[in-house]
Amino acid sequence: MELFPCIILISTPCAYLSYTTTTLKQGVRLSQALGVSIPQVIFGYTGAHIGPVIKHHLPKEVPDFLRGPIADAVVNLTAVYDPRHHLPHLKARSLAIRASAEEVFPQESWSVLENLLPPPKSLVIIEGPHIHEGQFLMIQQTEQAILNWLL
Repeated sequence: MELFPCIILISTPCAYLSYTTTTLKQGVRLSQALGVSIPQVIFGYTGAHIGPVIKHHLPKEVPDFLRGPIADAVVNLTAVYDPRHHLPHLKARSLAIRASAEEVFPQESWSVLENLLPPPKSLVIIEGPHIHEGQFLMIQQTEQAILNWLL
């Protein structure tokens, strides 16, 4: 059995939705199913339901009556990657880190992540908006939270 001591998934916005948001949760589950031991996983500034994220980040010009159907179409097209199907099956101690004023991942998305992670799990909330480069204090606080959890 191969051992990876920890996998860290920290999302940064890219074209409305970070690719890691949808695929790496599935990758951790698949790796564990193939016998790779991943005892610890850190989810930073991410969520678990992409529908609300898509709806939230559609251009303002998209009428309200189309937001739901567009988000549903994306969810259906990416169903195999849907974190909601993979998170409950993880066999790892997990840490979820999010911002107190998260604006990239709506509450409907990050709350699903927090609820679906199996125990043992920990939650850390860092003061501020979604993490971006240049937010040195927030980056330091995130690093410290990770180190505290790992140690």
